[in-house]
Amino acid sequence: MNVKVLSILASVLGPIAAATPIGAQEFLPAAQAVKLLADGRPWATVTPEGRQARLTFNPDGTGSFEGPITMSTSWSVKGTSSAST
Repeated sequence: MNVKVLSILASVLGPIAAATPIGAQEFLPAAQAVKLLADGRPWATVTPEGRQARLTFNPDGTGSFEGPITMSTSWSVKGTSSAST
């Protein structure tokens, strides 16, 4: 994954992380996190350059990024974390 896509992912997931209290160290098990994130609905975000973008994770391990560039992606759960390719 290139730096631009990683930057966009950070802008999508950053607000989720920021919503968690600083002292909280509890995390959802990977299966529950995947169920919440990989629902096939697009997550809206804004790139660091101010452009609109959408990131979609599907339950079947596929996904897409639509924004300044459009590309397909695949993902899987490995151990206790999820990885995107």
